[in-house]
Amino acid sequence: DCQEYDQIQNEFSNNLLGKFDEKQIDMLIFPSVFQLPFLHNQEFKPNTTASIINLATLSGLPALNLPADYTKSNFNLPNGLPVGVCLMSRTENLINLFQLAKLYNNYK
Repeated sequence: DCQEYDQIQNEFSNNLLGKFDEKQIDMLIFPSVFQLPFLHNQEFKPNTTASIINLATLSGLPALNLPADYTKSNFNLPNGLPVGVCLMSRTENLINLFQLAKLYNNYK
C-alpha cells in the first residue's frame, strides 16, 4: 500500500543521503541503464533491462537523464545506438544539478 511504499522510500532516501554525507558527495553520475541498447529486431529481455534511474525514483532525489554518446563497433553492436547518463543530486543542490547538465550539454 502507499503508506508502506512511503516508509520504504523514506528509509532508502535516508540511507542514500547518509552515503552522500559519508563520502562527501554532492552529485552522482551513472549510466541510465544497466545494458547497452538493443536493436528493434532483437529479443527483449526484461530481467536484464533494469534502469538505474529507479535509484533516483526510489530515493525521491532530483535526477536528469541526458544523452551521453552512441555505441561504437567494438561493443558488437552497430555504430550509432544511443546511450545515456543520469545525474542525481540532493534536493538542495537542484540548481547545481541543472548547471552541471548545462555544462555537460555545452561540452558535448
